Amino acid sequence: MEDGHYSIKTPCVEKPIAALPGVYLGAWADTAELCSALVVKPNADILDIGTGNGILAVTALERGARFAVATDINPRAVENARLNARLRKLGRKLDARLVPKNRPGAFSVIKNNERFDLIICNCPALDAPVDSYDEANAFDPGHMLVISLFRGLKAHLKPEGKLLMTFWSGGGLDLLKKLAGENNLQLTVVETKFNKDSIPTNLRAINRRELYKIPSNKIRDTLTGQEKTLIIEIAPRN
Repeated sequence: MEDGHYSIKTPCVEKPIAALPGVYLGAWADTAELCSALVVKPNADILDIGTGNGILAVTALERGARFAVATDINPRAVENARLNARLRKLGRKLDARLVPKNRPGAFSVIKNNERFDLIICNCPALDAPVDSYDEANAFDPGHMLVISLFRGLKAHLKPEGKLLMTFWSGGGLDLLKKLAGENNLQLTVVETKFNKDSIPTNLRAINRRELYKIPSNKIRDTLTGQEKTLIIEIAPRN
């Protein structure tokens, strides 16, 4: 650790990413796979919901985005995203915002007139109560974050804009299809060529340590053991 943060090398980015203690590292395969599917139009405006250490927002900026808004419910994550933008000399292009605990919706800190070319969300997919910031990485009580995301999506997309998100198959692809139908959205499961074996062994150990921060009974009661990461694209129907 130096200057209060770790430097983590992941398949998602060429340069190491800074990670503060107490923040989702972005070292899991779902983040790396979402990153591999991240195609950014030149000068695009980006919204990254649940940014963690800011790895996806920063990557979007490095791939040509004009500006990125990054949100998180964890104050340390907001600090971490700002740190990574600053270390890459992208600080003026990133606006990191803290989501209030009493207003945890997908767009609670987004202004009514703000529109984006691309919205990114590495979504927590499992329905269970959240008792810590660590648990918020995996659990979404009543799927309220995802529900608010789908309901507010069209109001915050520019023409031809889209959402790119992750979801675990165990969280219920049927739920996403139902929400897409209710909100007149088109859902597409994106096939990627990401190789999960490209995650270095040391990062797999870090991932396990992050998982162990969540009480084992909550994991056992929520997972079936058959989950896999899905990369999903959502766009308004024409």
